[in-house]
This record gives sequence, C-alpha cells and structure tokens, in this order.
Amino acid sequence: MIRFFAVILVTLTMTVQGMAQAPQRKPHPANNTNRNEQLVEALKLDKATAEQFTKIYAEYHEAMRQVRAQYRFEQPTRGEKKEGEERPMLSDEQIEKNILNRFAMSRAILDIREQYYPRFREVLTPRQIEQLYRLEQRQGERIQQRHHERSSTARPMGRPGEQRGSFNRPPRNR
Repeated sequence: MIRFFAVILVTLTMTVQGMAQAPQRKPHPANNTNRNEQLVEALKLDKATAEQFTKIYAEYHEAMRQVRAQYRFEQPTRGEKKEGEERPMLSDEQIEKNILNRFAMSRAILDIREQYYPRFREVLTPRQIEQLYRLEQRQGERIQQRHHERSSTARPMGRPGEQRGSFNRPPRNR
C-alpha cells in the first residue's frame, strides 16, 4: 500500500514539474512595459508625449509581431550529424521560397512603417522616429546574437568548406 502511494506521489510530482516547464509562447506584459519604458527614456519623452507614444507604439508593435509571425521560413532539419555525413541542406525550391517570403515580409513591414509614420509624427520629431527605428534594429541584432550564442548547434553560415565572408558576420556591438 505504501509503495502504491509512493508511485502515485512520484507520478504526480513529475507531471506537475513537466507542466511547469512547458514553454510559454505569449509575450509577458512586463516585457512590453519594460521595452516601452526603455524607449521612452531613450527618446527623452515627457509624460504626456510618452503616454501618447506608448499607445501608438503598442499598436505598431502588435502589427509588426503579426507580420513576422505570418511568414515562416524553411529550416534544415536538425538531426544528429553522423561522422562523415554533412548536415541536411535546404533544397533550391525551399531556398527560393524563403527568399520570396523575405521579400513579402519586407514589403509588409515597410507598409506598416509607412502606415504608422504619420501617427508617430504627431508625437515625435523625425529625428526621434529615426532613433526609434535604429533602437529596434539594435534590439533585433541583440536577439539574433543571443539566439546564436545559445544555439548548441551553431555552425558557420554557408555550405561546408566555404569561408565565412563579410556578409556572414554577426551583428556589430554598438
């Protein structure tokens, strides 16, 4: 009888731990608040302007997030690399599909920026808008760099045997 309860207790504990470790996909609101505070501080906005900007930026950021989620890119399968074998590469069709998806995503992002520019312009100067875009770019570079550093299967870009060129450099630290 004691073994039965011990087995049930261990099973419940493992189940609860497994559920607690499940990845959460939705962004945490605190992250958005923190990012907004950092942007307001970097752009040196007063309280009234900051309030207006935060509302517009939240809509803008959500629109950008939806566009990025809409376009999926083919990735090589991540199987274990056996000695003497190369990692699987994308086919030419998959690569072409990725390139066309990048073009479409770039157009959609440009459309959103053009759509929100007049609204940003109501509360920000052109210099502040340019700074906002630069801050977003740097943030994206940092995220890519962290992702690259965390990746346990990080490998040089390009085909096996190719040298890494200037186009494959990691983002610059500014």
